[in-house]
Amino acid sequence: MKRGGAGVYSAAKSSVRRRGVSYIISVVVMALVITSLAGAVMYWGLGMIASSQGEYQAAISADLDRVRERFVVEHVVFKPAESKVTVYVRNVGMVPVIIDGVYFNGTRISVEPPLRLGLGVSGSVTVSTLPYSRGDVVTVFVSSQRGNVVGGYWRVK
Repeated sequence: MKRGGAGVYSAAKSSVRRRGVSYIISVVVMALVITSLAGAVMYWGLGMIASSQGEYQAAISADLDRVRERFVVEHVVFKPAESKVTVYVRNVGMVPVIIDGVYFNGTRISVEPPLRLGLGVSGSVTVSTLPYSRGDVVTVFVSSQRGNVVGGYWRVK
């Protein structure tokens, strides 16, 4: 009994040790793989959050500038013989304004080059229009690059 028992015991013991070591190594390897994958997913997620935050901040900033933008049409001078209109605009807002279009009776006329107005500054834009005559009531609206539109109805004198 001693003979067989000792040999079986030592063989079984070494087999258990090998299985135990390989099990521990496989657990450690799996832990490393899972940790590296989790790190990669976390790095990707933080990048997505940072880019989304940047886009959101840019959109909010543009909306705030649009709200802060205020300008008024101070005066409109008609030149019926030349089919031209001169529109005087003043920036009364908290951000610079870029005037890029005039709507005359619903027709958009681009302003080239765009009129840039700093804070509290006024300027004028002269555009060629469709024909009109004295006594006509026309609509004149001015639009900014940010999409704000100001204007009204005017009687040609």
